[in-house]
Amino acid sequence: MAKIIFVYPPLTSYQRYGHLGKVVGILQPLNLCYLAASTRQAGFATEIIDSSALGIELDEVARLINKVCPEYVGITATTCSINNAGMLARLIKQQNPNITIILGGTHISSLPKETLRVFDGIDIGVIGEGEEVIVDLLNACKKSQDLREVKGIIFRNNGELVITHRQELIENLDSLPMPAWDLLPPFSRYIPSLVRLRGGSVASLVTSRGCNEVCIFCDKSVCGYKIRSHSPEYVINLIRHLSECYRVKEIIFKDPNFTFSKPRVLRFCQQLAESKINIKWNCMVRADTIDHEVLSAMKSCGCWQISVGIESGSQKILDVLKKGICIEQIKDAIEIAKKLKFDVLGYIIIGSPLETEETIKETMEFVSGLRLDSLKVNYFSPYPGSPIYADISKFGIFENNWDQLNAAHPVFIPFGLNEEKMNYFYRKILKDFYFRPRIFLGYLKKILISKAILRYLVGVLGFVRCISKNNEKTY
Repeated sequence: MAKIIFVYPPLTSYQRYGHLGKVVGILQPLNLCYLAASTRQAGFATEIIDSSALGIELDEVARLINKVCPEYVGITATTCSINNAGMLARLIKQQNPNITIILGGTHISSLPKETLRVFDGIDIGVIGEGEEVIVDLLNACKKSQDLREVKGIIFRNNGELVITHRQELIENLDSLPMPAWDLLPPFSRYIPSLVRLRGGSVASLVTSRGCNEVCIFCDKSVCGYKIRSHSPEYVINLIRHLSECYRVKEIIFKDPNFTFSKPRVLRFCQQLAESKINIKWNCMVRADTIDHEVLSAMKSCGCWQISVGIESGSQKILDVLKKGICIEQIKDAIEIAKKLKFDVLGYIIIGSPLETEETIKETMEFVSGLRLDSLKVNYFSPYPGSPIYADISKFGIFENNWDQLNAAHPVFIPFGLNEEKMNYFYRKILKDFYFRPRIFLGYLKKILISKAILRYLVGVLGFVRCISKNNEKTY
């Protein structure tokens, strides 16, 4: 029986999230679990090496893979991890050149030819959603069939790069097998980010794929613009399984916009409440898709936190980002959530195209007036699969450093600003928010009752050092 090992390339917390990496958690690689479940169901021996949870580096991952010597290795990579993926492929090939290495994920889906030209250790790339493609690909390899007949891949053929027709998006998401969580390390190794810390074992899920919004900063190279949903029954079955088999107490829903359809959310909440599963959960929402009825239903079945994409306090910048939302909608949505006693996490971006000192200060003033419990500040990052990527140099200086394309580094500087000013405002926004006694003491209380107290304390100390750096200038 042919074997495939799926792996996410090792990244340090700094490589993944910059200076704030230690306050960010480690969650189960849901995408690998779906891929592994699909190949196992198709009859292939399957393993997962979750390097983040195991705390191992590239050399050790390569050693473990070469010890097993599978026929195939499936690596998934984002842009900031693509160089590590290439290094891992090279290390594997040095010992076992006959292993076929397959790469999937957002980066190769956005830049397929560029990626294979740079990394000669990668044999085949999967473009887009991978569950159906990987099974078709392995079956074709097993039968020595022409790879041109496999949709959704790029491969090498006599020195040329061949891209096949794109595989259609998976319409019936309920057809996917249950994720192969049993192939992961113990769930005790997974912890949420500090901003989502509540207590108890956690797992992540998605209830939908795709997003029909047109924000210029989003990479939709894998799941596309068309929204497709799991049924409430499918999702609740996964929640029940996680609760009963892995003692999971909280679900982090990773949908880009959990509340895109009001009828869907209300139906899900009703069925989750009727299931009597004792679970807490949080999700990401758009401010223009929530109201009192939706949030009340969510609250009644265990939702304790919502994450809101604020992005900017300047209407001008929101329009540049094509967010399709206005300042008042954001403010009103957060007020409704707070009246219902939700914990609210806000996301903002600084350094967007046409950003100025004045628009950043508008954002600072706007955020200071919102009743947020947590705040995440990102630098504008033009990801390869985003609509703005091809034209970003028209708006400023872009350092196309793949390692730093993770929203934690100012790789893009709008005309009129500079890196010093960007870093100053980044630190000031975080400092002004988190050094308020209510916020800071609240987080200390969370840390002291957590099971990962040392990790979080180290993270908070690093966070404090990062945002407390002395600045010679103020703006």
